[in-house]
This record gives sequence, structure tokens and C-alpha cells, in this order.
Amino acid sequence: MSQLRFFEYACPYCQARQRFPELARGKRGRCSVCQAVFVLPKEVPIATGTL
Repeated sequence: MSQLRFFEYACPYCQARQRFPELARGKRGRCSVCQAVFVLPKEVPIATGTL
């Protein structure tokens, strides 16, 4: 059995951090705090800067 994986994403309206299943990437999500609807990112943002 495969284990369901999650990613964290901050609501673009109220900045509340939430967890969504990986399968939801690119689909609509709803903030559990402010109830706003938004599209979840398809890819993980690449960190910029130097190490």
C-alpha cells in the first residue's frame, strides 16, 4: 500500500499554512481559515540563493 504524501502551502489571502495531499497539486484548494479558494502550485518552488 502506498503512503499518502502531503505538502505545506500558505493561503495567498490570509497566509495560514495548511497541508494538502500531493495529488491535489494543480487543482483548486480551499483555506480552512478564511474559506478562500485558490489553485495549488503544480511544482515545488526552487529555493534561490547561495549556500
